[in-house]
Amino acid sequence: MADSIITKGLTVAFDGRLALEDVTVEIPVPSITVIIGPNGAGKSVFLRSLIGSIKPSSGSISVMGVDPVAHPENVRRLVSYVAQKEKFSYPVPISVNEVVTMGLLADKSIPRLHTRSGDLKVKEALMVVDMGDQYERPFDKLSGGQQQRVLLARSIIREPRVLVLDEPFNAVDVATQSLMIDYLQRLREQQVGIIIVTHDTNPLACLMEQIMILNKKLIDFGPPKKVLRQEVLAVVYGNNARVLDGEPCPIIVTGDIHG
Repeated sequence: MADSIITKGLTVAFDGRLALEDVTVEIPVPSITVIIGPNGAGKSVFLRSLIGSIKPSSGSISVMGVDPVAHPENVRRLVSYVAQKEKFSYPVPISVNEVVTMGLLADKSIPRLHTRSGDLKVKEALMVVDMGDQYERPFDKLSGGQQQRVLLARSIIREPRVLVLDEPFNAVDVATQSLMIDYLQRLREQQVGIIIVTHDTNPLACLMEQIMILNKKLIDFGPPKKVLRQEVLAVVYGNNARVLDGEPCPIIVTGDIHG
């Protein structure tokens, strides 16, 4: 299917170790997919494989009909990726608006000229994530949660078909988390596909349409009520996992604190 992300037998060796083995899955676009698993389960490696920054050892990947290994630049026009941790190393401080502008100019050909209309888009994107009043502030002076919101603004300004988020709620307070979740809901209504790696599914219970459990291989994939079962989570988390009844999907408690 063109409107999906498909991996077939995806196997990835990374940093001298087997990170993922024989992962076959089809993620519909648009939809909201949440990925969980213990530390070292290969979750971030899976995301980076989708955008072509890590090449598989074997198997195949198709992102909306595009091979990220053969055409990573085409995939990056479709997909915006917000990494778990991102650092900016510049000889001078970089401002919030300059960070967001990077997203606006990323797909433009050289010379990448900033325009008045682009400046308005940057301001609108920052307003969406409630950071409009931080427009000129140095990025490195922001809190972790504020930086995460600016990086989200940088991603959404590109109007991607798929938004990929790696632990987006780390260093984010409850109010900011709620704001981000509301915005993800609006993106989904605009037919954007969303893939989120997280160690805590519970804040996303009202949003997620399918859940993927990884532990170097695919443990399960499907609707939350099908996947979030005690016997499935026990395979990954052992006795550290508990599944509690809840609506719209079960609530899970694990001993995993970093995803």
